[in-house]
Amino acid sequence: MKLSRHSVVRPGSSPPKNRTSTTGCYVEAIKIFKTEPEYTLKALAKFSRVNDQELLKDAYEYNRNKIPDIPCPSLSAMQAVVDPLVAGEPKLGKVDAKNFISDRFLKKLEEEGFVQKLMGR
Repeated sequence: MKLSRHSVVRPGSSPPKNRTSTTGCYVEAIKIFKTEPEYTLKALAKFSRVNDQELLKDAYEYNRNKIPDIPCPSLSAMQAVVDPLVAGEPKLGKVDAKNFISDRFLKKLEEEGFVQKLMGR
């Protein structure tokens, strides 16, 4: 099953508009999560189907400071995903997690001033 019209975005090429839009929506959602607790708690209750306000507030407070303002891809997190896959399939050899992550969509948004405007910087 193909999830995107673009199977690969080549390094150095411009990202398709929908990819930067999706990334922009994600960054905006993080800002809303961090700056609008009442709205966030209502959304958490609705989509998690949890009605315990104390539990929702605890979850919100715990996660609010753990989620970075700008969701840069983490090399160590990707390597943690890749390593068990390689261990389970020795034919893969040494796989470098750098081949699976890129921050070019975020950089494009920063170049356009989207992130600075959104974060009020």
